[in-house]
Amino acid sequence: MRVSSAQYRNPFTGERRILNGEVTGLRRPPRPVPLVVRRRRARNQDDAVLAKATVEVLLPSEAQLANGAVRDGQMLGAVR
Repeated sequence: MRVSSAQYRNPFTGERRILNGEVTGLRRPPRPVPLVVRRRRARNQDDAVLAKATVEVLLPSEAQLANGAVRDGQMLGAVR
């Protein structure tokens, strides 16, 4: 994750949380690593907003994927 901006309201006891998200953009910064912009929303069973977030995520490069440096569940910052 490169940048995250979020607003959150604590849920009440017994409240159900529903998370939704969508990719809202793909950028190619000066570096060869693509950047995905995601918008996230959390709502409760009454459709009240609990959280809003915009997140920028750096994707692994083709070279990192090819040499096995990035695996499922491994953080990009932990790349060898």
